[in-house]
Amino acid sequence: MVARGIYRERNGWGNQHSARVKYDVGSELDMPEDRYKSRGYQPLFDQLPWKDADVRGLADLEDYARTIEADIAQFRVDLEPLESGKMHLRERIGDGAWVDITQREIDRKRERLQSTKAS
Repeated sequence: MVARGIYRERNGWGNQHSARVKYDVGSELDMPEDRYKSRGYQPLFDQLPWKDADVRGLADLEDYARTIEADIAQFRVDLEPLESGKMHLRERIGDGAWVDITQREIDRKRERLQSTKAS
């Protein structure tokens, strides 16, 4: 399930800021800032527009659009060495054998790219 931050809200979760997250299945959920950050959602919490940003106008929306464009460009840069075979990723759990996870990471990055383009 791919999720993406939509906006942040001042003190929206008790005594801390919160983020609205939209999942690819269509549901949306509010969560505290620390949970948003620990789960690694994109864009970064500090790059999300504030819910009340409409009082600041178009400049915030333009900044947000630039952030999305930069995210898309970075996803493409990150994908190139994996897709071209110039770089491979492996992981090992405990003392087990090393396992190639390159395709899994390519798929994840493609999903994030598509999710980012959709927002």
